Amino acid sequence: MNLKTVIRFLKTAPLMVPVLAGINSALWLIDRFAIWTSPVPKTDPNALLVIKVDLLGDYILFRAYLRYLKQHPTYQQYRLTFVGNIAFRQIAQYVDADLVNRFIWVDIYKLTTNPRYRFQTVRQIRQTGYALTFCPSYSRVLVLDDFLALASGAPIRIGCVPDSTNAKPWEVWLGNRCYTQLLPTIPQIMFEAERNREIISELLHEEVPLLSVGFPHQFIKVPVLPPPYMIISPGAGAPDKIWPMARFAEILTYLNDKYPTYKLVITGTPAEQPLMNELRHCLPVGFPLIDKVGKLTQEDLITVVAHAHFVLANDSGIVHIAAALNVTCMSLSAGKSLVRWHPYPAAMTTCIHYVYPEFFDRWKGRFDELAPQVMGIAPVSIQTLDVARVKEAIDNCLLERLEMSV
Repeated sequence: MNLKTVIRFLKTAPLMVPVLAGINSALWLIDRFAIWTSPVPKTDPNALLVIKVDLLGDYILFRAYLRYLKQHPTYQQYRLTFVGNIAFRQIAQYVDADLVNRFIWVDIYKLTTNPRYRFQTVRQIRQTGYALTFCPSYSRVLVLDDFLALASGAPIRIGCVPDSTNAKPWEVWLGNRCYTQLLPTIPQIMFEAERNREIISELLHEEVPLLSVGFPHQFIKVPVLPPPYMIISPGAGAPDKIWPMARFAEILTYLNDKYPTYKLVITGTPAEQPLMNELRHCLPVGFPLIDKVGKLTQEDLITVVAHAHFVLANDSGIVHIAAALNVTCMSLSAGKSLVRWHPYPAAMTTCIHYVYPEFFDRWKGRFDELAPQVMGIAPVSIQTLDVARVKEAIDNCLLERLEMSV
């Protein structure tokens, strides 16, 4: 059982509530000690701290609103410090270095399990006397978003009325008290970019448009792989989002046979190397693959995706990268966090396609009705998505792209 699994267990198992409360208390005490031993900084009236420590997809769907905020007349004179998850460090520093005056990167798992690391991180955040701290996350985590906002020491700390996806009701109650102001939010499930639009609109007291997730063209380099190629990304941030490797192997064989013009490129993080090993085991010896698992920086991944003909992935961060680059992508999903994270609204992009198990056919056109019933979970297992269904969807998607290009 790895660290991520242990943390998920603590957050979801009812019998672990006393243990969770004890851990929260211990982390709060570490924060207090870090604050008590830090010099008291003078408040800088032009220092703004934004805390966004969730995952890659969250950042991609938020970054346009961060830029809108910083360029708004109310905030353009502020020096922006951004506290972010180290998981998206490379992309953020690559595409948004012109926007942020200072980045503070945190490993969210070490932050909740390593007292010394947490102590040092809180002291680092405490060094500047921020005038304003803003935490835009809708699904906050008490010991991350809320405790860090409180530890910043800013006299004005703004969050929003949250949901309870990542917190128990008592954690939400405590977390709300870490802020001096909570922005109102509509208590319904909506696509994450739309939620960001709502929160920034409330902060600025004006209607903010639904913004594109696109990356600027200057950050797309010349191809680092010889085209044409397709990308297959078999990993995901949670085990219940990962389609079996044996089925990915069937799809790879199908693509190689039916679309031999295209090279097949496998991407993934270094932590997903065991999945690549399993996938290789399911394929014939010598099967033609370009293995880039753990070998691409996030900067390189932007370029590799930008020049791909097609991307096939689980419900993961690369789907949002493809959306930002307007690259045709098909995501395999069991419906976890339906509506909030998928499908993409047509108003934002039409290049992202989803394949769901047969269960979802009866809900076609009515995902808004189903979403509240399955909030934060997958209503069926990803294993109920069969290979034939994926093959048909790929063929339809590639045919549609071919017709559009003619």
